[in-house]
Amino acid sequence: MGKWYEIYRYETSFQIGGDCVSAIYNITDDGISVKNSMVRDGARSVINGLATLNTEAEGSGKLFVSFPMPNGGLWME
Repeated sequence: MGKWYEIYRYETSFQIGGDCVSAIYNITDDGISVKNSMVRDGARSVINGLATLNTEAEGSGKLFVSFPMPNGGLWME
């Protein structure tokens, strides 16, 4: 939980051309809320999502983060 800063990325459609990328994770009644933000062309862009624990993935601590967009999911380890 807390605020995480990007040091490397697997480019996703909503991050193209963005800098200063960060994500804030919080525990809510619905699961784990995710607020990704970045700066693009001098303006801050934000997208909100929901993370769930993937119990079928190899290893522990893997989340599936879904965003309100077509094919909008990514793995976070």
